[in-house]
Amino acid sequence: DECGSYSDGMTDKQIKVHPYYVRSVIMIDASEWRTLNQKFKALKDKYHIPQDREFKWAYLWLLSKANYASNDEKLNYFRRQGNIVQYRSFVEESIKLLCELSFKKIILTFSVNDGEHHKESSLLKFHFQDILQRIEMELQAEDNLAVLFIDPVSGEKDKQLRELYYCLVNDGDFMGHLQTS
Repeated sequence: DECGSYSDGMTDKQIKVHPYYVRSVIMIDASEWRTLNQKFKALKDKYHIPQDREFKWAYLWLLSKANYASNDEKLNYFRRQGNIVQYRSFVEESIKLLCELSFKKIILTFSVNDGEHHKESSLLKFHFQDILQRIEMELQAEDNLAVLFIDPVSGEKDKQLRELYYCLVNDGDFMGHLQTS
């Protein structure tokens, strides 16, 4: 998943709104995926969040701002349907589900949008290469398998991320544990 924003040649105003760009990965044991997924779906039912809707972490902050006006229909749906206390509890209980897992690793990559202009593709490559190297370190321990799920962002960005992954795995500095399918 990602938080923040980055694009080539960000203005000072854009940097103020998005001072950081963060990508995150949660690694879990495949045998626990189904149970985790079932418990998460049960939490969504408990808090009356439709299964086809994603409640984003950033919504907590935005919903806490009483006068915050937004054209984001996804955010406004949650504003109409519930309250900040309900959604805070949902997020807390969701995170607690990870504590129940026997194996979990959280990988974060972090960039400061400091006004230095880097090509967006170079920044994404840095983040993905770091993530893939950390995943590969975990795969070395045994005969393991990693499956990456990447949240959709937009058609263009999704295509860019798939191509980046393909190039890094096929042409990068990896030891053979990573493959494309």
